[in-house]
Amino acid sequence: MGANRPNARFLSAVPVVSGPSPGDVARRIEARLEGAAAELEELKAEVAALAALALAPSGGDGAVVAPKLLTVRQAAAALGVGESTVHALIRSGELGSRKIGSSRRIPVEEVDAFIARLPADRVGA
Repeated sequence: MGANRPNARFLSAVPVVSGPSPGDVARRIEARLEGAAAELEELKAEVAALAALALAPSGGDGAVVAPKLLTVRQAAAALGVGESTVHALIRSGELGSRKIGSSRRIPVEEVDAFIARLPADRVGA
């Protein structure tokens, strides 16, 4: 007879699967990823704070003393730029620095003065 005709007994034996739609699953996964990304950012901030405390010099009584001279790496972190950018700023004279032996140090006042000289560009205005 008809080879293309479905078998009614076979179709009635197929269980109906109910559950979340693929869209629901994708939305749940997306929400979990967003939560994980937010938690990762919080952890990165905590690690950065701990690293800053670990790198900060301390006085004899254990109190944290703010450095007056920064390394190129510390100045880069304070400005939110890379070390090569700090070196370029020093070479161009835009950021003052001092040599102490073979080390290059940037006074905190120089970093503050450089920031104060930056133009007040407003994004989206």
